[in-house]
Amino acid sequence: MSGARFLIATGTDRESGSGSPWYGWRLLSANNRELGRGATFFPRREDCEAAVLHLRANLDRAVPVVHVVRPDSLWRWRLEIDGTEAARSGRAYHRLRECRYSLAHFHTGVSLADAAPNALPEQRASVRRSGSGRAPGDLSRAVAR
Repeated sequence: MSGARFLIATGTDRESGSGSPWYGWRLLSANNRELGRGATFFPRREDCEAAVLHLRANLDRAVPVVHVVRPDSLWRWRLEIDGTEAARSGRAYHRLRECRYSLAHFHTGVSLADAAPNALPEQRASVRRSGSGRAPGDLSRAVAR
């Protein structure tokens, strides 16, 4: 899987009224499809970049978890390192095999993607969509900067 790359997403939290910045990361394929994303927000870009480097350095120790998110059988995956969620799927899947396939592609993409902090491009989004410390619900509307 050549061409996978990490992308830093950034924006401001307008829902709380504070306007404080947040940073999160996504892994994109060569055709710009999201392969997965970070599990949390970070207040500084440097912390977000450190999370990407931590994932890459500890990928061999990451524990994959595949789980049902709704009674009508929508599946998601996540990766945990030392019991802490480090990455998650960007969407839910209707079939378990699709979810597992997506997880395998993410794993391959992480190992092949360039993760040099200065090489991580940034994408701006305007609102944190879900609660504190959670990855944005929909970054597909974000405008490239």
